[in-house]
Amino acid sequence: MKKNVSTDTARELSERASGSGGRNTSSPSREFFLQNIRGRYGFLLLQKKKELSRAPDEKAAEKIRSSIDRYQSQLEKFEKAVANIPPQFSLTELKYTRISKEQNQKVEHEYSDYVRPRFLMFLAEKFPDDLKKLGICDHGITRMKNGLDPADEHRNIYNMTVDHIIERAGSGDWGENRALDGDIPKNSGRRATYKVNHFDNLIMLPAPIHDDIKNAINEVQDLPSLKPGETAWAMMMVTRGRTDAECYMYMPADAQEQKKYVHKNKRNLMNEIYQVVVLAGHMTSESRLFNEFADLSHKHGGAAAQQKGALSKKFNGSEDAQFIFNRRIKPLAREFDALLDSIEARIAEEKKHNPGAAKDYEDRLSSALQRPVFGALQNQIRSVENVTGERVGQSVFQRRRKMLDDLGAGSPANQNNGQNNGQNNGRNHGLSGYAQRKKPRGNG
Repeated sequence: MKKNVSTDTARELSERASGSGGRNTSSPSREFFLQNIRGRYGFLLLQKKKELSRAPDEKAAEKIRSSIDRYQSQLEKFEKAVANIPPQFSLTELKYTRISKEQNQKVEHEYSDYVRPRFLMFLAEKFPDDLKKLGICDHGITRMKNGLDPADEHRNIYNMTVDHIIERAGSGDWGENRALDGDIPKNSGRRATYKVNHFDNLIMLPAPIHDDIKNAINEVQDLPSLKPGETAWAMMMVTRGRTDAECYMYMPADAQEQKKYVHKNKRNLMNEIYQVVVLAGHMTSESRLFNEFADLSHKHGGAAAQQKGALSKKFNGSEDAQFIFNRRIKPLAREFDALLDSIEARIAEEKKHNPGAAKDYEDRLSSALQRPVFGALQNQIRSVENVTGERVGQSVFQRRRKMLDDLGAGSPANQNNGQNNGQNNGRNHGLSGYAQRKKPRGNG
């Protein structure tokens, strides 16, 4: 039977992930953890103060004082976090088995590109009323149904983060082995994922709870010092999982608590520019997945019309491909347009008050729009368009070309003719194919 990671199960499941087979091995008590952390930091502070008294010069003394301030700050944040753990969570002991940096990156990429959007979809489909209690508006829930971060109509984004309960870096076998996740519906582009990325190990939290409480507790335990394959007991904030919704998301006890932790704000302009690359990466990943499910790994022979008919038949026969196209690729293309609208308007406003800063933003935007990911996106999105008959990428690439022209980056098609598949150090703009299409088809 499927188990969510919660206060009651975290220990057993983390032992399985560590290779202990869920055996009930002895672990330190909560009191031991707290005393050990306080004692270790007390010792570190004492040692640094002794070093300070013997510092040979002011430069050395300043370096030691900086260490003292850092240790003191970490300890104070830890004490504050322990005292303010919300009632939906508890400090729970679990096993932390370090995986390699390279493997952690693989897990993270899968999570960012594939798992996280589908977890947002899952929450919106299964817990819409609970999301409203959390403070997410209807528009935000609709966005989540398409795998987008919750935000209101004015693009003010909710301060939500999706967190791994058993940490990615300390997931042991769960970070090495893949399996199908039963929470991801069939015919929605489901594929095997690392067990640490399964929905039963994920929870949506407001950023203040994640950053100021959970991370503050994790930070003082020195877990990153473990080598890959090494295991240690850890004490982490884990959901009690008293209801179905509470297994997957923070549920405030009352309106006062909800207002304390949940709020929304507009992304700063630099972050929006960063999102240009993020969205392009997500569109590339989803287009690649679409093509896998549409069985486009090889070219089809025959005349163009016959080929298009064969491809369209494949698309209509693949519920997975239809789901990915309608629920991920098309919403991402619309989001890309809306993002560029926002960036253009904000840079124009910045020019009125701070032309120097506006120029810096324009340079950064130009750089973002010239990243190699757009070459990869062009290749993948063309295959999607050949199957669906819809020019879903047309708006993205035409808009991008116009912005680069306006920013003085020149015509992407003239620079490299789009022939290198996005592999020449970020200079391929991937536009030549769209520039040559005189009669775009479909609704794009």
